[in-house]
Amino acid sequence: MKRVLLFFSLMLIIGTSNVYSQMPVKDKGKWSVLNNMEFMDRVRLQPEWYHYWIWYKKVLGIKIPLPGLGLHDKYGKEDRRNFQLQEIPMMAAVEYNKSETEKEGYNVDTIYRQELFKFGDKEIDYQYTLTKNRRNDILNDINKKLVEYSSNGGNKEHVEVITDEVTRIKKNIDIIHDSHMSNSKKREAYLGFDKELIEVLSLITRLNNINKTIMSHE
Repeated sequence: MKRVLLFFSLMLIIGTSNVYSQMPVKDKGKWSVLNNMEFMDRVRLQPEWYHYWIWYKKVLGIKIPLPGLGLHDKYGKEDRRNFQLQEIPMMAAVEYNKSETEKEGYNVDTIYRQELFKFGDKEIDYQYTLTKNRRNDILNDINKKLVEYSSNGGNKEHVEVITDEVTRIKKNIDIIHDSHMSNSKKREAYLGFDKELIEVLSLITRLNNINKTIMSHE
């Protein structure tokens, strides 16, 4: 009989303790602290007096809340983090990314303008026009000298070599003319090819003189 009474007594104590442990916290201050313990990241969104109990005072019969005047809740911790110091690296990163983005945009715009100018240079290749007449004169002189050399019994292999060289130079000139190079670069190329044509003209001129000398001694 005693064992039965002891068993029921223990069950009553355990049941009562479970009931009390499951009862909601009625104190609003402690309930606020418990909520913030679960959602600690929201602490900084609350005012500084959030963890202080509210003390109400009646003035002329009106109940006025006076926050921050009560005792501090021992379960709450004041957020002493310096958010300005934490924001400095973030703001520095933002400024750096902004600067890099602006720099990248400037580089892209510069490249775009350069390509646009190159395209314009291709469409308006005035250096080709400026150097074309002189170059045509050189080519005409080379053709005349080749005809003279061939007519006087010149070496056919020499004629073929000179003809191939002139053809190569003319093709390179066409490539430069159709390219997107700037006019200054095209001018350098055209003057270089004109110099090569002058060397060819000098060569065929010397060959003609040598051939004439040989024919005069025969």
